[in-house]
Amino acid sequence: MVKINWDGYRWDTQHVLDDLKDYVNFMENQLQHVREAERAKIPQKPPRSSEEEFMEWQAELYYYENQIEKDFPNKARYSFVVLLQIIIESRTRGVCNSIADRRSFSLKEKDLKGASLERLKTYLEKVAQVRLPDEKTLQEVNDIQKVRNCIVHAGGELELSKDKARLIQLVKESNGISVDEDGYLLVSLEYYSRAIQSASELFEQIFEAAGFGPMWPTLENEQTETN
Repeated sequence: MVKINWDGYRWDTQHVLDDLKDYVNFMENQLQHVREAERAKIPQKPPRSSEEEFMEWQAELYYYENQIEKDFPNKARYSFVVLLQIIIESRTRGVCNSIADRRSFSLKEKDLKGASLERLKTYLEKVAQVRLPDEKTLQEVNDIQKVRNCIVHAGGELELSKDKARLIQLVKESNGISVDEDGYLLVSLEYYSRAIQSASELFEQIFEAAGFGPMWPTLENEQTETN
């Protein structure tokens, strides 16, 4: 007899992350179209007919360069970081609960204290006795939370973030995060793509260590007893 071996929760977790990646790429493409369309409305060369027209042209160019070219894309990427952190937190809780259900544990992730990543580590190591993801991946995911917290709690202003020292380090390491002249975080698409990959790697390592089934359906021969 042939049976299908497939772990739906594992597949769904990766699907959610892939769907977010597709959404980000779609929105980035739309922003690019808008940038091109808005730039095309502004003459390449300044008008020479009158000072008033020159000032108007200069104001339009300033608005384009500061709002459409820089501010709007960064606001969108702020929202992407928040969305990614929502997924990470909900899925870390979900994977712990899935382990609890599969192993009939009464203790749930919500019964633990600390931030979501700390609860995950405690649950895997102390409750489920599952090998933790590697330190590099854990640090990358923890950094996503720090970037998110700066956005949500400090409006992206580095000086007001309680994680200022770590964020400055990330900027120095050229991880796709920079700071503008006013002291606000700038998030690049490169950083966001890397962040999604880090989240994906986190869950893959957990699924492997915890003995979840395959992400994609496989066919296996099931032995049957014969008299």
